[in-house]
Amino acid sequence: MHSSSFTRQARVPAILFICFAISAGLARAQEFRSALTGRVSDPSGAVIPGAKVTAVQNDTSQTYSTKTNSSGDYYIPYMLPGVYTVTVGANGFKTNVQGNVLLQASASFGLNFTLQVGSITQSVTVTSAPPLINTASGSSSNVLTGRAIENLPLNGRQVYMLIGTTPGSQFLQTQFGASGYSGTRGWDVSNNYSLGGGIQGYNLFTLNGTNITMMGGFGEEGTWMTSPNVDAIQETNIMSNTYDARYGHTSGGTVNIVTKSGTNLYHGNIYEYLENGALNANNFENNANGFKRQNTIQHQYGGTFGGADQEGQDLLLWQL
Repeated sequence: MHSSSFTRQARVPAILFICFAISAGLARAQEFRSALTGRVSDPSGAVIPGAKVTAVQNDTSQTYSTKTNSSGDYYIPYMLPGVYTVTVGANGFKTNVQGNVLLQASASFGLNFTLQVGSITQSVTVTSAPPLINTASGSSSNVLTGRAIENLPLNGRQVYMLIGTTPGSQFLQTQFGASGYSGTRGWDVSNNYSLGGGIQGYNLFTLNGTNITMMGGFGEEGTWMTSPNVDAIQETNIMSNTYDARYGHTSGGTVNIVTKSGTNLYHGNIYEYLENGALNANNFENNANGFKRQNTIQHQYGGTFGGADQEGQDLLLWQL
C-alpha cells in the first residue's frame, strides 16, 4: 500500500511536467494561417447584421463560415492560405459571390461587401480578383507564392536564398566554397542574414507556424533546422519589421514557410536538376590567370505527390 501511494504521488509532478513541456512548445509556435475580415452593407451604406459569410478554398473545398455582428462586421480567423470563393447572403438581398480571393500566410485580408436589394436566390458573381491590399494588418512583409518561387533563379534550389529579394535585407556571408557556405545545397545553413536592420543571427524561421530555428547547442544560433523541397512550398512570407503582436520573440526578422497540402485531385511531379561545368563559361579571374574552368557536375533529384485518401477525408502531400 505504501509503495502504491508513493507511485501515485510521483506521477503527479511527472504529469504536470509533461503538460508544462507541451504547453511551452505550443507557445513557441507562430501563427501562419490567414484571416478574412470586413463589413457587409446595403447600397445606402447601412450595415446588415446576421448576413452569412462563407469562404471555400478552391483546391481543397475546405469551408469556413460566420455571420456578421450587430455592426455588420465579420471575422474568420485561422484560414489556410490559398485562393477562395467568398459568398455573402442575407434575407431581402441578392447573394454576392466574390471569386479569386487570395489569402496569404500570416496576414489578415479586408474584404467589404455591398449587397443589392432583391431575392436571396438571385446572385451577383464577381470573378475578377479583388485588389490585394492588406487593410487589416500593419505588418511589413515580402510574400512569394509557389509560382514565383518556381520561376525565380534559385541556385541549388535553396529556398532561403530568397531572403535576399526582401527590401532591407542583407546577406553578410563572407566565406564560400567547400569549407564555407555555397547556398547550393539543401543542408547549407547560415545565420548571416540581417532583416530590417536587425542583428544577424537573431532571425526566426518557422515552417507551417512551427519554430525551426536552431538554438544554442545545435549548431549556429539563428539558422534553420530544415529546408523543404521547393516544389512543396506554397508560400514564403518574409517579415522584416512592424509585426503584429502575435509575432516576435526575436530582434531580427521572421521567415515563415507554408507547405502545400494535397487537393481533391491527384497530382505530382518529378525532376532532375543538372549542373555541368562543360556548359559554363570560365570566369574573369581564371581567364586572367590562365586557369581552366572548374569541372563541376552536380545532380539534384526530387519530386512531390499529393491527393486525397480513399475516403476523401484527409488531404496528403509527399515530398522527396
